[in-house]
Amino acid sequence: MISSIFYGCWEAQAPVPEKQHFRWDMINVNGGTMQGDAHLITSSKHAILVDTGEKQYAKDVLIPFLQKQGIEKLDAVIITHSHFDHYGGLVDLLHSPIEIKHIYMRPASKEWIKREWPGVRQETIDAIKKSAKQKNVPLSDINDFTRFEFDKDFIFEKLFAYSENELLKMGIGPDINEMSLIARLNYKNHRVLFTGDLNRKLSDFLVEKYPARFHCDILKFPHHGTEGFASDKFIHATQAKYFLVPCPEPLWKTNRCDRTRKIGKQMNAEIYVNGTHGHVAVLFEENGFKILPEKEVTN
Repeated sequence: MISSIFYGCWEAQAPVPEKQHFRWDMINVNGGTMQGDAHLITSSKHAILVDTGEKQYAKDVLIPFLQKQGIEKLDAVIITHSHFDHYGGLVDLLHSPIEIKHIYMRPASKEWIKREWPGVRQETIDAIKKSAKQKNVPLSDINDFTRFEFDKDFIFEKLFAYSENELLKMGIGPDINEMSLIARLNYKNHRVLFTGDLNRKLSDFLVEKYPARFHCDILKFPHHGTEGFASDKFIHATQAKYFLVPCPEPLWKTNRCDRTRKIGKQMNAEIYVNGTHGHVAVLFEENGFKILPEKEVTN
């Protein structure tokens, strides 16, 4: 179920403004069947980036998009977990004209990396550490990140980020996806839930322990909408009315995304897929928000 109907009274298709006081862009860092996550969250004074997508799209898509938005400085780059499609563009971004003030990232251990090659490689993690040191950019564990306050009404906050040892003690893993940062973007009474690549085991644990913690208006859908993502029970517990899915169009059309479409229909949720809709902007305004896709989709 794919829709271009906007929130509330917002109906007419309109160009996305270049500037917006409070804004989230789901950047289309997908190509072919290559999936990727990159999310720019901005106010008039601050900007953070959550994930960078794959390396091959950093120079051609990510960096030009940031520059078009007038981003000269990122207050923080937050990597949800150490898979290529979430951190691959970070080295190129570090060597771009855009200043980065701080990086938050929890690299997987060598043992877990070996289990999940080629989704992550030690040499790329080492390259990030080397580049950050060269550029004098602090690189901290994701556990050191708690929240970023753009404004008293616009806050990005960590909910959960489990370490390898914590996951193993719960009988979850080894699975780097389950190390994903789970975070929430709060705008007044509205909520956006960011889930990284949250998978079934941890999502079942979370929804059992915190059944009402994940309510949101918009869900940044986990694991690109493909097989293995968070349980149906977790997705339903969000009560989200909008799914934003970072997924390439050819992959979205396969049966690997059937469950996402089915849940969307059950929840009567509008779905935006950036492989189909292009970049998707969420603009937060006085009385709510509106969702503006780069491309209008009618089917």
